[in-house]
Amino acid sequence: MKKPSTISNIVVAVLFVLIIVGYGILDIKPLVKTARSTFDDTTIGVQQKLRKIEQGMTESLPYRHLFIDFYGGVQKGLNKSLIGNFEFMKSSNGFMHMAVSDPDIRSFVDSIPTLKKVTDQLSIPLIYVQVPPRSICNTEKLGMNIANGEDVAIANAKEAITAQGISYLDLEQKMVEADYSPEKLFFKTDLHLTTEGEFFVAQEIVNVLKKQNIPLEQMDIDRVLDVKNYDIDSRPFLGNLSRSSGKYYSPLDVFDNYMPKFATDFSMTNHVSGERRTGSFEDVFMNNYKSSANITERTYWVTNYLQYTQSYYEFINHNKERNKLLVICDSMGMRTVPLLSLLANKVTVVDIRFQGERNYILDALKADKYDAVIILHENSLFKYRLIADIVENPNAEILSHNAPTTINRTDSHTINITVKNTSNDSWSEEKQVRLCIWQDGKDYGYRLKLPEGVEIAPGEEYTFQLNGFVAPPGESTYIEFQMLQEGITYFGEKERVDIKVIS
Repeated sequence: MKKPSTISNIVVAVLFVLIIVGYGILDIKPLVKTARSTFDDTTIGVQQKLRKIEQGMTESLPYRHLFIDFYGGVQKGLNKSLIGNFEFMKSSNGFMHMAVSDPDIRSFVDSIPTLKKVTDQLSIPLIYVQVPPRSICNTEKLGMNIANGEDVAIANAKEAITAQGISYLDLEQKMVEADYSPEKLFFKTDLHLTTEGEFFVAQEIVNVLKKQNIPLEQMDIDRVLDVKNYDIDSRPFLGNLSRSSGKYYSPLDVFDNYMPKFATDFSMTNHVSGERRTGSFEDVFMNNYKSSANITERTYWVTNYLQYTQSYYEFINHNKERNKLLVICDSMGMRTVPLLSLLANKVTVVDIRFQGERNYILDALKADKYDAVIILHENSLFKYRLIADIVENPNAEILSHNAPTTINRTDSHTINITVKNTSNDSWSEEKQVRLCIWQDGKDYGYRLKLPEGVEIAPGEEYTFQLNGFVAPPGESTYIEFQMLQEGITYFGEKERVDIKVIS
C-alpha cells in the first residue's frame, strides 16, 4: 500500500482540526445547557456529574454519525491502523479487530465432564463446534494483544474436550480441507459470521449429525443448504467493530437476509419471556427489521434473527416429524440455528451468557428427548460454566430454626435455619446448592445462598439467614425450608412452619 505523503497528512489533519473547531462552535449551546442542568443536580456526586455531562454531550451532538464517519475517513487518509483508544485495529486486507484479554476457560472446561456425564446418561450425542478465531482473516501478525490470546484458549479447550471423547468439529480445519476462504466467513466490520459463512457452518454440522446416524433426509438437506432456494434481501451493514470509526475507515459490509422460497410452518416459544410466535420462517425467526422506518447501514442486521439476549427458547417445525436438537450457543449461530430448524422438528436454543442463576440446559434436557446436543461458539462462552457439578447422593438434615409461629403484621423477623450436609459430596454456590424457601406450598424462586468461596463438606453444618421476613396478606400462612441444587433436584428434609398473622 502506498503511504500518503507528509504534506498530504498535514493537509488532512489541518482540515480535520478546522472542522472540529467549527463543529464545536455550532454546537456550543446544547453543550452548555447539558452542563448547567447537570451541575445543578444535587442528588449526584462530582464524578457522576462529569460522566453524565460526557454522555449527554455525546448523545446531543447533531449529525454524530457524520462526525464519526469523517473522523474515520481522516484516520484512513493518515494511514492509521489503530483507532479509538487503541481498542480497534484494521489489518491490511480491511478487516477490523478488537483488543481483547486472554480468555479464562477454567469454568467452561471444568464443566465439560459434568455435561458429558449427563448427556451420556440420557444417551444423547454431545457435539462441540468451534468457530475459528477472527485472526484467521489476517494477512499479518496482529500486535497489542488484539485477539492473539484466542488461539491458545481454543487449543486448550480442544485438548480438554477431546479428552472426554466428545465429537469435536474444527471449522478452521474444515475450511482448509474445503479451500474455503476465511474472508468469506467473517464480516469486515463486525465480529459475527456472514450469512454465507453460516451456511458453511450448517453444512459441516449436518455432516457430523449424519455421522452420528441422526436420520436427516438428504432431499431436505439439498434443498435447505442450496442458496438458490432463498429470496435474498441485501443491505449495507456497518458492524460493531466500526461504530467508533464510521463507514469510510473500513469498507461497508453487505448483510444478506435469506427467506426460503419453499413453504414453511413454524412456532416459537420463549420459556423466559413467555413470547410466542407462529407462521412462516420469516414470521417466526426474523424480527422484521426491514419494515422499520429508520433503516440505515447502522441497523444491526445480525440481530434480525432469533431472540438475542434471551436465554432459553425453542422452535417447532410443523413440516417435520422427527429430529430434535438442543443448541448451546452464542450469537455466532444466529442464522445457523434457523437453517438447522428447517431440517428438524424441534430446535431448542440456550444462550448461557444470559441465563443468570438458572440452568436452562438441564431444564431443556428434562423437558424432552433430544437426538443431539450441540455447543456452537467462537470464544464468548469460555468464561461461563455450562453446568454446575452435580452433587453425589444429595441429602440434608434440618437441625434447627427460629421461625415464628405468630407474627404481627407490622413486624419484621430474621430467621436462622441450621442445616447439616448429610450428602456424600460438598456444597457450594459454585455447585448452585441453596436453601429454598417455600411459601404456602409453592416455590416462588426465593433462595438463600452460600457465600462465594464457602464450601460445606459432608457432616458439616451451616446456618442460613433469612432477613426481613414480614407477614403476607391474609390471616395465616406457612413456610417450608428445603435444600436444592438449582435446576437439578430438591433434596433432604423439608420443614414446615405454620404462621398466624396478628393485625
